[in-house]
Amino acid sequence: MEFVVHAAAGGGSDIQARIMEKVIMDEKLYPKNVPVVNKVGGSGAVAFAYVASKKGDPYTWLTATTSFFTTPARGQVPLDPIKDFTMLARLSDDNFTVVVKDDSPLKSMKDVLDAAKAKPKGLKWGGTNVGSDDHIFTMQLSRATGTEYNFISLQSGGDVVTNLLGGHVDIASANLAEILPQVEAKKVRLLAVGSDKKLSKYPDIPTLKEQGINVSYTQTRMIAAPAGLPAGSREYMADLFKKMVAGPGWKEYVDKNDQVDAFMVGAELDKYVASFNDQIIALVKDLGLVEKK
Repeated sequence: MEFVVHAAAGGGSDIQARIMEKVIMDEKLYPKNVPVVNKVGGSGAVAFAYVASKKGDPYTWLTATTSFFTTPARGQVPLDPIKDFTMLARLSDDNFTVVVKDDSPLKSMKDVLDAAKAKPKGLKWGGTNVGSDDHIFTMQLSRATGTEYNFISLQSGGDVVTNLLGGHVDIASANLAEILPQVEAKKVRLLAVGSDKKLSKYPDIPTLKEQGINVSYTQTRMIAAPAGLPAGSREYMADLFKKMVAGPGWKEYVDKNDQVDAFMVGAELDKYVASFNDQIIALVKDLGLVEKK
């Protein structure tokens, strides 16, 4: 088995993949090791092309978030998320947070908006890859508020945190799993939750909508495999993931990081993915993210 992560170590996808590896091994859900391999580059294009080249191989998994759909939609890789891959499972939805260093003069989203309006593109906003969830989230925030930011594209959520702590970016978007140790150490401060629902761990942190910003965005986390899998292998993996999400290790991870259970497999997943892909294609065009040839 080879578990390919499309981003660098330390980000949300990498953290989740390594938790999955541990849970699967600890709870003896698969008879062999499930080693995690990071293949970075091209907003996920390197990893996606690698996994797609393994057609028919049921022993290759791939982390799939929004970039799995936006990267082909932008024309960065000649692949189709539907035709060139087999979707194995949708696992969870991850909340976005807006975060600054603990000593930042930005104390609220009002401070952020005031600073951005006073100096368009003056604030450096750290996030992963152009076309990623981080980038789309930032662009939607810009549209909703009439503000502009200098988006700094980094390779992983871990790089985002490092750059934020080092003062190389002023503000960032991050999943709770990526930023939680720094929040607990009081090195960073949460300004807002990007979804409609507050974080159960930090109920005092307001949502964007509660601060008058009409934006709601969550990140869907899925697992894909190459196309053309042998008969029965997709069902086998679906059963494996079903056992995983029902076990104590996975439940602890989801609860700790304030994720939302969104488990899907089979026909239900296929319907969701087809609809989601159509939405992303439309969104990428609307945001002007399609690369010009």
